[in-house]
Amino acid sequence: MRLQYPRNAAPIVEARAKGMRPAGLLIVVMTDRYERLPNDAHVFVDAGVRYCWDWARGLPNVVVVMDARTKLGTLLGDLMGARIGQVDVVDVERGKGWLVNSAQPLSTVRWSPLQVRDWLGDGSWHAEVEEAKAQYEVLSAGKWRYAA
Repeated sequence: MRLQYPRNAAPIVEARAKGMRPAGLLIVVMTDRYERLPNDAHVFVDAGVRYCWDWARGLPNVVVVMDARTKLGTLLGDLMGARIGQVDVVDVERGKGWLVNSAQPLSTVRWSPLQVRDWLGDGSWHAEVEEAKAQYEVLSAGKWRYAA
């Protein structure tokens, strides 16, 4: 039995089939309480439903957005099984976030309150991090290109 894709995944699945990927994070939304940032790639999932994540293989970062009533079920394990670079979880109701080290057994590192506030605010921190990464990649590529 083939698992279904999350809602809103079709455009991302099509782009991945062409060798492309989202420019930024992939956000997996499990709550109505999250106000989406306009440039983020979003998919929507329901608790207790298993989804196909083969199209997400190799993405650098996925953030699961939840609230206090959300039951994650097998979602974290399924995402980790897709070999995503980093999986994070943000609880928008309680204002907490975690980096997921392992789904089985569950092992996490708590985000700092500043990081959570920025995530739930205007997203400027994310924009700055992405800009810094892009600048580093350009500098790094230039450095290696001219190495003897």
